[in-house]
Amino acid sequence: GSAPGGSGNSSINHNSLIYDPDTERLWHFFRYQGGNKKGYTVELDIEGQTTIASSDIGTPVAWNNNMSGTNSLQVEHIDSCYDTENDRIIIVFTDESDSKKTKAMAANIDTAGDGSKYPSWGSALEIFNDQSAAVQVIFDPVIKKAVVVHSDEDNTKKVRFTVLTINP
Repeated sequence: GSAPGGSGNSSINHNSLIYDPDTERLWHFFRYQGGNKKGYTVELDIEGQTTIASSDIGTPVAWNNNMSGTNSLQVEHIDSCYDTENDRIIIVFTDESDSKKTKAMAANIDTAGDGSKYPSWGSALEIFNDQSAAVQVIFDPVIKKAVVVHSDEDNTKKVRFTVLTINP
């Protein structure tokens, strides 16, 4: 398949891809280069397939589309994981509109009337209040929590770890 396109949008950057074992879908999280800097999600329906055709790629949907003004997120450095304990997606990112602070969001997967799946996002949670970059997240099934690693870009340039507690 091809990369998701859209009216007035060019290439994408800040990618992350996860597999949801409950819905048997891939979820692609990204930001369009330039433009509004919102985070987008695309569903890839791969159930029972070994290849991905363009018809398997859903329509990009802004996961922070309902946020505006001071709540508007400008997404950068995206990573994601699947929380198998709570059957949900977790994303971490830096927010350009808020001094590149590290934030996280969780989403449960819901089903639309046409049978397609979509993430239902909770609120953004600030997990580090200094400028960050190079965020990564994994779900640790032993402690049943997501663990985030990111670099503190303000003064120390040190690597920071955070055990994440987030509500959907």
